[in-house]
Amino acid sequence: MDAEFLHHPLVQSGAVPFLAAFVTAVLMRGAFGVRLGGAFASLAAVIGFLAAYGVIMGVPPAFPRSANQKLPYIALAALFLGAVGEAVVPLRRVSGLLVFAAGAAAVLWLGERTLLAGVTSAIFPVGLAVAGGFVLWRLHRIGADNERRMDASAVLLVTAIAAAMLGLHGASNAVTQLGFALAAALGGFFLINWPAPSCDAGPALTLGAGVPLLSLVALLALFTDVHPLSLALLAVAVLAGEAAQRLPLPHGPFGIALSPLLAAAIAAVPAAAAVYLTAVSRSGGALWPRF
Repeated sequence: MDAEFLHHPLVQSGAVPFLAAFVTAVLMRGAFGVRLGGAFASLAAVIGFLAAYGVIMGVPPAFPRSANQKLPYIALAALFLGAVGEAVVPLRRVSGLLVFAAGAAAVLWLGERTLLAGVTSAIFPVGLAVAGGFVLWRLHRIGADNERRMDASAVLLVTAIAAAMLGLHGASNAVTQLGFALAAALGGFFLINWPAPSCDAGPALTLGAGVPLLSLVALLALFTDVHPLSLALLAVAVLAGEAAQRLPLPHGPFGIALSPLLAAAIAAVPAAAAVYLTAVSRSGGALWPRF
C-alpha cells in the first residue's frame, strides 16, 4: 500500500516537489539570513524538480546517453550556477549573460546528436539554443523590479503547466510528469512569497527553474511532433511577464500581491493558445469552430 502511494502521479509530480521546494525555501531563509538566505531560497524550485526526478525516473547513470538522462545533470549545473551567481557579487553584474549561456548550453547538449549530424541538421538546435537563451535572459530582467520580483516565478509556473500539457499531446510522458513537477515546485516556492515576497528572484530562480523548463521545451522541440507555433507561443507566454510589468498597479502591499497574479493571467493567454493549437493539430480537427 505504501509503495503504491509513492508511485501515484499526484505524489511524484505534485506532493514531492511541492514539499521539497517549500521546506527548502524555509530552511534556506533560516540558515543563511535575510540577504543570502532570500537569494538561495530561489533555488528551492530546482531542488524540488530534482527530488521529483529521483522519485519518477530514479538515479541517472554517471554517463547519460539519452536526453531524459541528461536532465538531472542540467538541473544540478543550474543549481550550482545559481548558487554561485548569488554568492559572488561580480557574477551578479553579468548574471544576464550567465543565464543566456546556461540556457543555450543546455539546449545544445540535449540536441547533441542532431547538432553533430551535419551543418544543415545543426541549424535548428543552434537556433533553438539562441532563442531559448534570449527568452531566459528577458525573463531574468523581470526580477530586477524589487516590488514585482515574484512575477518571474508566476510566469514560470504557468509556462511549466503548459509545457507539461504539450508533453501530454506530444506523447512525451517524461515532459508531462517533470513539467507538472516543476510547476508544483514553483508553487511551493510561490506559496511562501505571496502575498508578501520574502525571497529574491535573481539568477538563482532564472537558472534553477528557467533552465530546466527550457530543457523540457527543448525535448518537445527536438523529439516530438508538437506544433512549432505552440513552442513559439510558450516563448510569448514567458515574455508576457515582462509586458505585464509595464501595466500600472497600486503602490503598497495590494499592488505587490496583485502583480504576480496579473503576470500569470497575461502569460496564461498564449500558454493556453499553445496547448489548444497542439491539441487540435493532433486530433486533426479544425483550428476555429464552425458556427
